[in-house]
Amino acid sequence: MIKKVTILACILLGTFLSSCSAYNGNGIFKYFDLPKDKLLKNLGSNFIIVYTGAEGSYEGYEYSKRGIIIVFEDDGSVGFIQCDNKVEFNGARAGMNFKQVQDKLGKTKIKDTWYETQENKAYEIEYLYGDLILQFISFEKDGKDSRVTIYRKPPGYNG
Repeated sequence: MIKKVTILACILLGTFLSSCSAYNGNGIFKYFDLPKDKLLKNLGSNFIIVYTGAEGSYEGYEYSKRGIIIVFEDDGSVGFIQCDNKVEFNGARAGMNFKQVQDKLGKTKIKDTWYETQENKAYEIEYLYGDLILQFISFEKDGKDSRVTIYRKPPGYNG
């Protein structure tokens, strides 16, 4: 009986610990430097094809264990990467509200925006990492249940 309880406790603890672990998101920024073939080779074949973005119009490579969906441009470069709460950026991750994110990454302006279509009013905070933008976006002004996307800074971007 004790052996069964011990085994069950270890299984439950292992499941809990593995669900709490996070990938260091700062390494994901390097993915933008690699072409599609090299990046997929490095990450392996443990992905599924999903459709994401505005009205599911982008083909994405979902690495669910890593917590990311990568969307490539026609030329094979990375277009954007969506991250779930398995990915952490200096302690900040998807699902946090804006105050929690800013406590980890620093104060920044909350901006009005939209998500996928202009009818979907949303709010965002952004952080620049070289020519990349780390965006936290939410349908709530306080950033509740934020989503995370990394993308290249568009031409003429002024923050």
